[in-house]
Amino acid sequence: KPDNNIYHKCEIVGIEKKQENSEEIFEITTEDKTYKARKLIIGTGRSSQTWFEELPKNFTIPYSEDEYEIGVRIEIPNVHVDKVLGKDFDSKIVFDDEALKDWKVTAPVKKMNIETEEIGDLKTSNTRQSNHGKKNYVSFAIMHTVKSKSAAKDVERLIGLSNVLGDYQLSREPTAKLMDDSSVLSPIPEFKLFKKPLAALGRLCPEILTKSMLYSPEAPLNIRKYEVETTGKTPVENFYMIGDMTGHQNCFTQAAISGIKAANHILGELTPGQKKKKEVYDYATIEAASKKKRSKDLETDV
Repeated sequence: KPDNNIYHKCEIVGIEKKQENSEEIFEITTEDKTYKARKLIIGTGRSSQTWFEELPKNFTIPYSEDEYEIGVRIEIPNVHVDKVLGKDFDSKIVFDDEALKDWKVTAPVKKMNIETEEIGDLKTSNTRQSNHGKKNYVSFAIMHTVKSKSAAKDVERLIGLSNVLGDYQLSREPTAKLMDDSSVLSPIPEFKLFKKPLAALGRLCPEILTKSMLYSPEAPLNIRKYEVETTGKTPVENFYMIGDMTGHQNCFTQAAISGIKAANHILGELTPGQKKKKEVYDYATIEAASKKKRSKDLETDV
């Protein structure tokens, strides 16, 4: 059916909200055609935030840029971490020190190494990793949330400094160098702060301080957080924003669930005459499954 067609590789050059037959609609203009929609979902990923803001349109979505995350990524042979967490555990490491309440450790991932992400002349770690097929490693990041009135400028400055000190590459050096103040990052106060959470992890697994490599910076290059409800609904009527583009998701599972939430919300708003057969998975079931831990899961306070 025509209303079920999927169009690929359509570059969107404009979105307008218009009145048509006493009804508000969206007109989506591509390079060679214009499409109309009563409801619109946009989910292009975080890297397209700048594209969206520069897109010609006659409405705006409020957003905030009052905090940023900066981090380092640790890579260590998994034999050391297995001694603490065990070989079959899906582990979550949390800090129980009140002074570290704004810090977090991402879930350890095995058999991985670090990739880089590049935008312009800025390079940063990328949370997507790849199997290098050699030794088995565990990779995880330590992230610090920082409130700031100039968050975008601050995170760009820190990534830029790290790039310069790393000779325009992603910094890579033994973690021990940061601990003894001989790291290329040591002169930067924001990175020197990582010594405290690293020391806490060292109490859990001493080899983290002596056998691991430290990569930096681990930081999102787009930090904008749009004003959206849990359904993806924005303050603009019938306009939904989902996934990483919102600035609120942390993994592909959450991003996918946000799309299901938006679809369910739209289906719930349709009148009986408009409603078609519901062929959307129950997002609550998927969300519960994604959070379900295996019976041997372990949560460790450090």
